[in-house]
Amino acid sequence: MKKILSSFLLVCFLLVVTAAELESNTNSGDIEINFEGDGNDFEAFDVEDQDAAALSDFGVLPPVIIPRSNSTLFTQHFQSYNSRLFHVPYSYFMPNSAKQVSQALTYARLNRRRVTIKSGGHSCEALSSADNTVVIDMSKMKSTQIDMATRQIKVQSGLNWMEFYNTTVPLGLATAGGSCPTVNVGGLIGGGGANYLAPRYGYAVDNVVSMTVVTADGRIRNCSPNQHKDLFWAMRGAGHGGLGVIVDVTLQLHPIEPKLYRNGVKMTFDVFQQVLLFVDQYSRTMDQNIYMNMFAGMKVLTGPSSRYARCNFFYNGDPAVGDTEFRKFFGALQAVVPSVTTNFNSTPVGFVQILGGIADPPIARSYTRGRFMENWTPLTADLLVSMFDNTTVPVMTNTSDTTANIFFEMYFHGGQMQNKSRNFNAFVHRSAQWSASIALNYQSADNDQVFSTWDKKVAQKMTLFSKSIYQNYPDTDYPDWERAYYGENYWRLQLIKLKYDPFNFFNYTQSIRHPFA
Repeated sequence: MKKILSSFLLVCFLLVVTAAELESNTNSGDIEINFEGDGNDFEAFDVEDQDAAALSDFGVLPPVIIPRSNSTLFTQHFQSYNSRLFHVPYSYFMPNSAKQVSQALTYARLNRRRVTIKSGGHSCEALSSADNTVVIDMSKMKSTQIDMATRQIKVQSGLNWMEFYNTTVPLGLATAGGSCPTVNVGGLIGGGGANYLAPRYGYAVDNVVSMTVVTADGRIRNCSPNQHKDLFWAMRGAGHGGLGVIVDVTLQLHPIEPKLYRNGVKMTFDVFQQVLLFVDQYSRTMDQNIYMNMFAGMKVLTGPSSRYARCNFFYNGDPAVGDTEFRKFFGALQAVVPSVTTNFNSTPVGFVQILGGIADPPIARSYTRGRFMENWTPLTADLLVSMFDNTTVPVMTNTSDTTANIFFEMYFHGGQMQNKSRNFNAFVHRSAQWSASIALNYQSADNDQVFSTWDKKVAQKMTLFSKSIYQNYPDTDYPDWERAYYGENYWRLQLIKLKYDPFNFFNYTQSIRHPFA
């Protein structure tokens, strides 16, 4: 009884604190959106009868709203790269400004719907949409503002990273972002963010100077170390957790060379495990301008005979130094694994060209499992290789699906990414050396059951890899996802959730729960 009473008093205290802060924020530069009720007593209306101009900002284009009743546009609207998971939302709402994001929340309340937030649609579990929700699609919000004096850039969350680097790199500036060019800023920042530049510059979330967030009450909040600092702390790493909608972020930029060094190591799959273990050990002491990743794959139809593997090397600095560092790395690797090969005649290229050479992932039915790894051991490396063996490769029901493949990828997370404390922001994974994921991609729904069985076997094996999961590679049936994503920071996130979303309006798969839910 005392515990229940204490919990009740804590909730009351937090609600009072929230109300007091909301009152003070009205006079501190926040924009207040006034609702004409609590969102529960409105009668639902058909958006097709709504005057679009009434929802627009002065001088800003009105939002695009696609209701389910508009079957042609609705079914054609891009939803997700994982076609296995298709949802039927209530509507798509595409805002052009922060105010319109706030109005999207009002619109959802009027129609008694919850919301999901879509940035680029890359979620491997298609979490950016859900049945019967209003999907707030941020893809139209792409504006940028650069301040050369501070070397900072303010970007809206619908900008993708190829567009971002096309803006900054010609100016000799960049920051850590996405390794896939079509991932959008808002989606990546919410979960962490790392690519070739992160060992030198740190995670994308560590380079956020400030951000604009629309919270459940419709308020547009300017978040920084000085304003709403608790929400600013939380959105950098737990931005997918149902705390608010990221409208824009201001990022710190850093100098970047006009040309950069990159190279790769070719190998046969039979030495992949040896190379993996060597790369893991080598990464502990290598220059912090170096970034490496590894890939392995196989076509399901042809089986182990089609297995391949590759290691990529990138140097964020003087290309001549990069060439020296690669020769040093390759020489040490070849001494251990003599069969590996490379081409030393690598021509330095610009970062935009490097990123542009990465293919956009094809839309496919897929299962994906991922983990953060602090290190690789002979046991975990052997478990990984076993996923490509004849004994575990699924036998397809529909053998005409020639594109079906198993694909492994591993990205470096060392260097400056590890130089912040676990509670610097909500991104807790500061001891991770690698993020690793394995995916099964295919086209035919006839193979769903076969590949679902395979996925369950992979999930079981990956419990031995690690218990830490990258929020940008969500695992929707992992039982202890709260700790896997957020570790010891989760309790603090729950209190922030209670403060900024006391009625749990942002409530969807793996959104942060209230402390006493």
